[in-house]
Amino acid sequence: LRRGLYGLAIRLKEQVASEQNTAETYRQLGQLYLRLGQGKKAKRAFRNYLNASSKTRNRSTRRFKNRSTERIERLQTVALSYEEMGLSDKALRLITKSNLEHPRVGGFYTHRARLLLLKGKIIEGLSCIEAMIRQRAMGNLSLADLNSIYRILVTNSKVQEAIQTFKLGANLGSSVEFSLTLIKLALQAGDMTLASKESKSILSRSQLGTLRVRVGNAFYDAGYFRKAVPFYMEALEPGRGKTEVKNAVRMLLTIS
Repeated sequence: LRRGLYGLAIRLKEQVASEQNTAETYRQLGQLYLRLGQGKKAKRAFRNYLNASSKTRNRSTRRFKNRSTERIERLQTVALSYEEMGLSDKALRLITKSNLEHPRVGGFYTHRARLLLLKGKIIEGLSCIEAMIRQRAMGNLSLADLNSIYRILVTNSKVQEAIQTFKLGANLGSSVEFSLTLIKLALQAGDMTLASKESKSILSRSQLGTLRVRVGNAFYDAGYFRKAVPFYMEALEPGRGKTEVKNAVRMLLTIS
């Protein structure tokens, strides 16, 4: 029954694609082909998806997305589609190729590192992160990938190795997400000196309360409840912004 429904959906999407030729249609078509195990057709549909012109505007700027940025996002979407179907090898090949073609895009490094770590290739995964640092490709990092990388390294008892790698990137001072991951690793290892030093470093870059709540959350999640309190208190100070006040108050009440 499910295959029949997918087949019907494909026929409908193929008809839409022949009439509208939109990127979104080709993406959905590629994903449907994957569900039916039609790899060649999926690859063709994804190729059309990557090459299709965009007709969507960014609502906040009311401008069309940069073509290069849009292609990068689409490449990552295709790789995730392969992953969702259990085709991690195909995803890794695509992301590796994309990474080599776009050596300044941090998101490809974190995506590639995550896939390598999931395969148990710890050395290769950390080497990928080190390559990102050498290239100073610290922009556009995926928070989801960094969180996954953190969990995998902790699960595999590779915290100390990870700390040495992440310290190199944090020293560049160009990625808050990267520094937050280092703080979590340091807390996991019980290295309060490193965690406090890195917290002070990233908080010096921004006056907003949001970042203070996130640092507080890192300490709280690691079980250092009292040490999280000062960060939540700072988030309540005037001029920190109102966005995270409720979260800061909620966490303080939870700790109390």
